[in-house]
Amino acid sequence: MKLKIAKLLLTTLGIALFLFFLQKSKILETGFSIIFSFNEVLFSVFFMALIPLVRAYRWMLLSNVVLSRSIKFKDSYLETGASFFVSIFTPAKVGDLSRVFLLKNRRTSLFLVVIYELWCDFCCLIVLSSGVILLFVEVDGYKSWLISFLVFIVIIPPVLAILLKIILPENGLFLSFYKILDGIGENLIIFHLKMISVSMFVGIFLVCSCYSLTYAKIENFGFFNLLSCVNFGQLLGVITFVPMGIGVRELSSLQIVRMLGFDTLIWSQIILILRCINMVNILAAFLCYLVVLKRYKM
Repeated sequence: MKLKIAKLLLTTLGIALFLFFLQKSKILETGFSIIFSFNEVLFSVFFMALIPLVRAYRWMLLSNVVLSRSIKFKDSYLETGASFFVSIFTPAKVGDLSRVFLLKNRRTSLFLVVIYELWCDFCCLIVLSSGVILLFVEVDGYKSWLISFLVFIVIIPPVLAILLKIILPENGLFLSFYKILDGIGENLIIFHLKMISVSMFVGIFLVCSCYSLTYAKIENFGFFNLLSCVNFGQLLGVITFVPMGIGVRELSSLQIVRMLGFDTLIWSQIILILRCINMVNILAAFLCYLVVLKRYKM
């Protein structure tokens, strides 16, 4: 009951922030003042559609290597798509944990792998959005601290895994942990960097989808500014636990664009168009959810 109330409050907060965003951007007064060409929308949809493919590829790698569970790309796409659909209705990215219930006899291992996957996403969002801080922080000492912090969070999982392998007994509750490490087989740091590299493409393709709409509409905005701005909004959407980051992503990116001195009205319209384009992924995720429900009889 308490969880339902918390979810309702977070959803209400998100809707309130989204309405505030619409009022702040003045888009309700002016309406849509820009028109996108067919090619711009097509490229944006194309890059947006690549995002679930990257997630499916990463899950296939993790399943095949870590869980010693041989699955095809199609099955991986269905499982990640279904969990993405569930995550729409849950705070942050908690919906991804729904994959834990797919394999009844491997739930402990699956839980650890999904948590690791979420950590990779979190690291990538911090790294890709760090440009927002670098843009506004002028003191070199703080920049050095930030870079050190970014390196630190990226290497935490393999270093921690190595330490735990030395400390923890190879039995009982920790048996699943050891099975995962045995499944990896190769150098932990190299494997982790490989997963981080794959995860980076999620944020990069999202920015490419946005860039397809902005490059001709906001002059001199730059890909680096866009990379930081979009991913910073995604990061805040996750850590505030608002479902789908609604309102939080829009307001945070709007504020950054205003601080950079660019046209906030045009940016507001682009953000709304991106929300609509993302419906393509949501529809695909819904179809995956229906297939998974039938296949696993959940």
